[in-house]
Amino acid sequence: ETYDNVIGWKNFIDSVNSPAKLPCLLVANKCDLELDDVLNVTMNSMENYCQAVGFSCYYKVSNMNNTNIKQSLQSLINEIMKQRIISPAKFPSMSLANTKQEYTLKVLVIGDIGTGKTALIQRYVSNTFAGAYRSTIGTDIAMKKIQYNDHTIVNLHIWDIAGQERFGIMTHLYYKRAAGCLIVFDVSKPPTLTNGAAKWKVDFDNKVNIDENTQVPCLLVGNKCDLLKEGIISSETQMTEFCQRNKFTRWYETSARDNINIGKVFLTLVEEMMQNIDTMKDVVKRRPSTVVDIQNMTPISNNNNRCCHV
Repeated sequence: ETYDNVIGWKNFIDSVNSPAKLPCLLVANKCDLELDDVLNVTMNSMENYCQAVGFSCYYKVSNMNNTNIKQSLQSLINEIMKQRIISPAKFPSMSLANTKQEYTLKVLVIGDIGTGKTALIQRYVSNTFAGAYRSTIGTDIAMKKIQYNDHTIVNLHIWDIAGQERFGIMTHLYYKRAAGCLIVFDVSKPPTLTNGAAKWKVDFDNKVNIDENTQVPCLLVGNKCDLLKEGIISSETQMTEFCQRNKFTRWYETSARDNINIGKVFLTLVEEMMQNIDTMKDVVKRRPSTVVDIQNMTPISNNNNRCCHV
């Protein structure tokens, strides 16, 4: 429960301090106690989680055993000092010819349990496929940097939302600041489309879309197309009508196992998000991507530069 509430607290801190970016560390206390099995799985991806949510670092600490207490506070001090020393005024002027625009876009991957959301993400991010099924607990976060064109870099923060989360109270926090979405169903199991994807889309629209004129791009993905299709999924006409009725931009058949259309789906979503980039200022992080000479800057002493500390 305390882990699930972290996103809510971070969003509150950001809203109170906006537009300033307040240095913020994530601290897992009582590491001297036995770790909950469910939370232990989530902890394996803490570095990605911290980057996506906006934490500078992550520490496991124990007040009882005096573990990492001093280190975590020193790390926070270093982050504060970085903001004071490295300011825009310290950067040398650069020509526009050497400047690239860099965007960070949050993408949701949602859908019923067992539709292959995690496998789809792993195939796209690392081009791997694990045959063994492991149900996602809460959320996992993966990252992918792509060169969109000669002058644009896109950092995708891909949020893998557990299939049971639609029935929970945390989705409004998981969905916050999403710039795009993939809703996944299993082509061999029609209920994951007609009863699953349709309801996920309603939940997504109610919590994400700004207004009728500013719709966050959302694609429908029929995964496991290497298996036998059943029901309306085998009818192109009925699928087109389903997409129109539920306001999906378009739909694709994919296979994480055989690597069919995985890259195409994400590229299409990125293109649609980039088309809407100027209307989604509240959900898109952007900054100039430049090479800066920092040799003359005052270094900050920090013997451990990793994001996560245990």
